[in-house]
Amino acid sequence: GSLAALRSLYAGFTTNLSLKLPYMAFAFGLNALNSRVLSACGGSLSETARELVSAALVGVEVSLFLSPLEMVRIQGQNR
Repeated sequence: GSLAALRSLYAGFTTNLSLKLPYMAFAFGLNALNSRVLSACGGSLSETARELVSAALVGVEVSLFLSPLEMVRIQGQNR
């Protein structure tokens, strides 16, 4: 019935949440850290360029940190 339909909407919620939460936490934290480090290093980067470099670094850093969790998610979907 309708309860089964409602449950099916949230079937993968815990797995998805277990990946999205750390992803967003790492992304925000690392972006702030990267911005501070890039500012402290000085250089001739404008604020816009500094934010772009920081965002690019965040993509790489988050991928490195969270790839093990992604593998667990994939293995969980195959069951």
